[in-house]
Amino acid sequence: MNRLHVKLFAAFLAVILVAVVITVLYVKEGAEQEIEKYSERTERLNMLRMEHWLLGYYSHGEGWDEIGVYIEEMEVLSGQRVILTDEYGVVIADSYGELAGDYFESGQWPSRPLVQPRLGELIGMLHLSPEPTIQTEFARELTQSINKSLLIGSMISVGMALVLTLILSRAIAAPVKELSYSAQRIGRGDFSGEVRIHDKGEFGQLADAFNRMSQDLAKASRARKNLVADIAHELRTPLTNIRGYTEAIQDNVVDIKTALPLIEEESMLLAKLIEDLQELALAEAGGLKLDIRRIDAVQTMKQLILRFENLAQKKGVILKGELPDTPMFVQADENRIGQMVQNLLTNAITHTPAGKEVSIALQYTDKYLQLSVTDEGSGIEPEKIGQVFERFYRTDPSRTRATGGTGLGLTITKYLTQAQGGEITAESMKGKGSRFTIWLPAAVQQEDREEPL
Repeated sequence: MNRLHVKLFAAFLAVILVAVVITVLYVKEGAEQEIEKYSERTERLNMLRMEHWLLGYYSHGEGWDEIGVYIEEMEVLSGQRVILTDEYGVVIADSYGELAGDYFESGQWPSRPLVQPRLGELIGMLHLSPEPTIQTEFARELTQSINKSLLIGSMISVGMALVLTLILSRAIAAPVKELSYSAQRIGRGDFSGEVRIHDKGEFGQLADAFNRMSQDLAKASRARKNLVADIAHELRTPLTNIRGYTEAIQDNVVDIKTALPLIEEESMLLAKLIEDLQELALAEAGGLKLDIRRIDAVQTMKQLILRFENLAQKKGVILKGELPDTPMFVQADENRIGQMVQNLLTNAITHTPAGKEVSIALQYTDKYLQLSVTDEGSGIEPEKIGQVFERFYRTDPSRTRATGGTGLGLTITKYLTQAQGGEITAESMKGKGSRFTIWLPAAVQQEDREEPL
């Protein structure tokens, strides 16, 4: 039995016992008080009846003659010794037949004066013995019966409560125990299993959230391992080439003038990889420094098109700008926009064959400026479209230089877009090309806003 189960059982049991004890004591005390009040009222009622009968007897007869027989009957009916005295305390009649003619000191006996209603004259005193009456005995028996029933009922209640508490504490502790074991398993780095709790309430929701967390941790763990492998691969390639060139120079296999440009190219690739990794680390940590302001996206795109015309001509690719003549303002960092579009244009031109087109388009969409880079290249398979923004992902599994740079460009572009309050999406059809679209917050007054033709 686990500790939580024991604690829950003890807590429930303590609450139940306190509740039962308080209930039993309250009911017992209340019942005894009510029975006692009933007994007192009964005794007063008996005495009132005797007083009324005796006054009637006295008024309709010759005083107290022959009253002894009736006093004895009163004892039988009430279960108490009855003594009638005159106004001076001399016993007129005793239900025991012992004190007639003697002076009587009532002491602790309940007494009641007998006064004629019309004359207001004291004609005697009625005394009842303080011994328990038949009604009092019945009341005591009733009290004992109630107490016994309360005791039996409380024992049955506690017994049933113990069984229910045991079941309930197990039902509550079992999911927590399952979650605890799963947490320990995840702490050891095992993400293979999942929590199985058949509950539609809070525990079921907690289990679902825990399973999603486990899946996310497993995905993050795989991504971390893949990241280490990818970085090692990306670093190994240029370092191996540099080492090969230096060994070739040392062995006089390659002339130093021929090898130096190649070494410089590999060094630049290595520096670019390190720079991209640093940029990605800053983006993921939210440490990017952004200069957000109102800029004209049309002018920025025209400058980028001029910058990439030479690369497009070398590849034989037609680079077009579908841009309006009027300014289109966006709230963003101009340098970061240039970096984002540069990554998109580099990929588009790289994957587009000679004679095909790569275009940049701008238009307003609700509160956003939509920036699209479209190519007529090889395209991406539908099942791989969701992976293009992952680190080191390349559509070419062979990972050759011809298919791209470090494999971090689109990942960095995604983070840069989100850091500026925007979103980026990818659409593609295998063999027909791809379109990458960036939405950034527009910064334009209503009167300045024009839709492109």
